[in-house]
Amino acid sequence: MKPNRLLEDLRGNAALYTAVTCLWICLAGYASAADRESSLPKRLNNFTWELLQVQGQVIRTEQTLTFTTPKKGWVYLRATVKAETGRLRFSIGEDSLLELGGGEQTTKETMRQLPAGEHRLRIQTDGAGTLDRLVIRSIPAILLHNFTDQPSGRFETTHADYLEKHIIPSVNTFVLPRAIVVGDHPLVPLFHKWRNSGRIWLSSYNSLGTPDVGKQRFSADEAFDYISSRTVVTSPLIDGTLCDEFVGYNDVSYSNYAEAFRRLKATPRFKDKLFWIYMVTIHSSPHGRALANSIIETGGVLAWERYLTTKPTEAAARAYLREVLVEEARHYREQCPGSIEHMAACFGFYSKPGGHLANLYPGVNHKVWLDMQFHLAANDPAFRDLHGLMGYHSAYSDEETLRWMCHLFRHYGIEGRKDRATSDPYISPHLTNGDFVKGLDGWTIDAAEDDSVRAVTHEGLGFLQARDGKPQGDTALLTVRSAKRPNRVSQELRNLEPGRLYTFRMMTANYDDLSKEQKPAVGITIEDVTRIPAKSFSHRFHNPAWRKVPPYDGEAKKAWHTYHWHVFRARQETARITITDWSSQTKPGGPVSRRLVFNYIQVHPYFESKTQ
Repeated sequence: MKPNRLLEDLRGNAALYTAVTCLWICLAGYASAADRESSLPKRLNNFTWELLQVQGQVIRTEQTLTFTTPKKGWVYLRATVKAETGRLRFSIGEDSLLELGGGEQTTKETMRQLPAGEHRLRIQTDGAGTLDRLVIRSIPAILLHNFTDQPSGRFETTHADYLEKHIIPSVNTFVLPRAIVVGDHPLVPLFHKWRNSGRIWLSSYNSLGTPDVGKQRFSADEAFDYISSRTVVTSPLIDGTLCDEFVGYNDVSYSNYAEAFRRLKATPRFKDKLFWIYMVTIHSSPHGRALANSIIETGGVLAWERYLTTKPTEAAARAYLREVLVEEARHYREQCPGSIEHMAACFGFYSKPGGHLANLYPGVNHKVWLDMQFHLAANDPAFRDLHGLMGYHSAYSDEETLRWMCHLFRHYGIEGRKDRATSDPYISPHLTNGDFVKGLDGWTIDAAEDDSVRAVTHEGLGFLQARDGKPQGDTALLTVRSAKRPNRVSQELRNLEPGRLYTFRMMTANYDDLSKEQKPAVGITIEDVTRIPAKSFSHRFHNPAWRKVPPYDGEAKKAWHTYHWHVFRARQETARITITDWSSQTKPGGPVSRRLVFNYIQVHPYFESKTQ
């Protein structure tokens, strides 16, 4: 029964009529308040807010929609139209944001920086247009180091196309190398294509005059002169800089840099420049706090380096994250008020052998480890109102992990999700004992001769592979190549999901002389799966110069390894992987009696982007 009809029928009973009328007024008032509340910005997680959502809106000539941002910062806009609509143009003030429609069924998105407060979005059309859906959100700064460095792996197309397809759409702040600034890089045309897209472009320079770099301490005047003379600071192509880096010494140079940053922002030619810093633990000392406060006061950002290595169990991993993320964030909140609101959590996504390798344990799914870090930042109260999310960096990554980082940026930063980005377990259940820590447990051994297959320990092997933690990686499988037939080791892969993509990864090397640059002759067979050759590769790498284990210094004498990466699609829940020290079933492919080592053997789900 309609409310008005109900009230008419009750007019004969004055007391009941009065009671129902009062109740109706209260309910109407509550509904009106609820409507008003639903129109306000809605917090989705620690750093993302829903500001406006419109569906099925007909636009005739022009319409203005109003939304309110809760803070100064980035705003994300996504619009969807059907093919039959007229062309729609979106703008805020004089800033043209998007244009779509006119026979084109599509979704487009953009990001812009806006001050806190009320804003008016103007939508114009040359006829009648229908806006299928519009979403506006307040989002964090999303930073990537960097724009140009190419990750390892196989690309379906060019590096530039890869960036435009998978990376640029999910990032609003890029760090650039000096080569882009001076115009000496193949991606200069791509940079200029995106230069005026509303994004922020930063470049970096070393924190000379501090104990972090090991040079003589700078005074405040010397720090000012040094920063103000950098090409990356003065270039009109660059919006700001990241000073690299302040680890956490209680040193007067930190206070001197703080004064220099304040003076730079007070100088007319630099007042619009952004001065940000990479830092680690600077909350625990007076000079460190002085530096942090100068960044906060001048509107900068503290890029908080959290380059975290995996732990052997999920329980240990969670405890570690509570210690180095949550507890440390609380210290910053307490010791440096306002720091969280000026902080970008800079997660290291190191996944490149020969560069930095944060995943120490082959059984751990590195993508899950990264997801756990983002999930904490999005949900734990210690990170409430965190300014930004950041990843470091592309050169120490592979193409899958870089795409995964951008997926995490989008899942937590743009979509504002609070749930995990993946339900995959921390320890993948597909293969066991990939580093042979437990000897040959889990493996089926078919040795060509007596003692031609065994587990060994090679001190420093994992460190030379660039694993960021000793002594993980020093244990391995050793085979002695026979002239009779290949040595074979195999294991059944379990708990596969039919139709899903997976990666098999492994490292091999010459046991007796790692300086041998030749690629070891090995065989890899995966039964009952569909191999994906276009995504598979073998990569030769050597230890970097900062990973020295005598006699291998990474320069005059290098320790060479081969990284094997094979992508396959599961056909059923199980499969069998067989590894041999012959290149084929009939030919050794390498010297007889050659001793080879195998480790870092693993199988994990492969991340397929939605755009693939």
